[in-house]
Amino acid sequence: MARSPKRTGGDGIHYLGKDRKTGKDKWKLYVHVGNNRRITRTVIGSRRDAERLKRDLEGLEKGARRRVPSGTEKFSDWLDHWVENVLVPRSNLKPGEPGRLKYNTLRSYRSVIEVHLKPELGHLKLYEVTADKIDAYYRKKQSEGLSWSSLAYHRAVLRQALAAAQRQGKVSRNEALDTELKPTQGEPTWTLWTPEQANAFLELARDTRFYALFYLLIHTGMRLGEALALRWEDIEQLGPDEGVIHVRRTLVKPGNNPVFDTPKSKNGIREVFIDGETLGVLAEHRVKQEMLKAMEGPRYRDQGLVFTLLNGNPVDASKLNSRVFKKLIEKTHEPGYEGEPLPKCRIHDLRHFHATMLAGANVNPKVIQNRLGHSTFAFTMQRYVHKNRNEQKEALAVYRAYVGNKKEEGRS
Repeated sequence: MARSPKRTGGDGIHYLGKDRKTGKDKWKLYVHVGNNRRITRTVIGSRRDAERLKRDLEGLEKGARRRVPSGTEKFSDWLDHWVENVLVPRSNLKPGEPGRLKYNTLRSYRSVIEVHLKPELGHLKLYEVTADKIDAYYRKKQSEGLSWSSLAYHRAVLRQALAAAQRQGKVSRNEALDTELKPTQGEPTWTLWTPEQANAFLELARDTRFYALFYLLIHTGMRLGEALALRWEDIEQLGPDEGVIHVRRTLVKPGNNPVFDTPKSKNGIREVFIDGETLGVLAEHRVKQEMLKAMEGPRYRDQGLVFTLLNGNPVDASKLNSRVFKKLIEKTHEPGYEGEPLPKCRIHDLRHFHATMLAGANVNPKVIQNRLGHSTFAFTMQRYVHKNRNEQKEALAVYRAYVGNKKEEGRS
């Protein structure tokens, strides 16, 4: 009966017993390589023979990691080449074409490369960007306060950049796959308002030019970029008390020459139904916009947008957040404000609020998914439908009542 391998020393060398033909010791050794693979070999002889072969295999493996056709190109030069010759052409593809890279994705990749990767790793030669150096980069960024989710994005950029280098034969392997640390996207965090707090915010915003925009975000769950790209022709009134918004695009770059793109996912192109109250808010907003056009005259650049700056250009999302949204919330923390201070949150949290309120009203989760424009049902439930404390209290009350009834039944 064959004996099971016996580990000796925990160094990847296993003693199998005596070889039947030669009577010598028999060993099995394991050499771990990248991508969760390992090389196995059987050695008949002394343990020293097994150790020698293991060292040789490890040396060959390390040598394979370093062998590249050209060993002089810097990592920063390769990143520049990759962006201009791979990513930019992909971003120029038309919407719907395979391999197309969205404008915002290209912009965020460039930001990661210029702000983080090139200053930390750009001085290295391409073949010197090894798994241990990437691990050191992750640890340094963590110590600087970068979140695990942000590092997951950095890892995605590194993996793609080195995969492209591997395809072109500039490196023999993708070292970003072999790191000890593997940052992954964590669970998002946000602040969820109550319906009373959302209504209090809208009262604060009522006298601003962006009241209708905030109202729409709270009561439709649209993404901010989708709302800022909305045109009047995208709003269809079906009756006096119902209408539908056709979400077809999103704003990715404001300014005199704005850039619009398709929504975040294929399911992002959708219809969002609205009620008579929302139609009324939009109608009132349109009257004010027509008055603005008359006042501005030829200075107003009419692009058919629902929400604009004073000159008709699209609204800058970041400035809207810092100069309007945050300042309205800060007002509730100032002395003299009569109501309860509003918890600080992001504009995007209004989308979470809408989804959560729909779930609390027992709306079919599939309807919530379609309304938000997500590609999968699971993503909607895991990321956007958050159970509040009142629901947990109700569940506990039901549980206690049920357990209590069972106790009474047992006594009778």
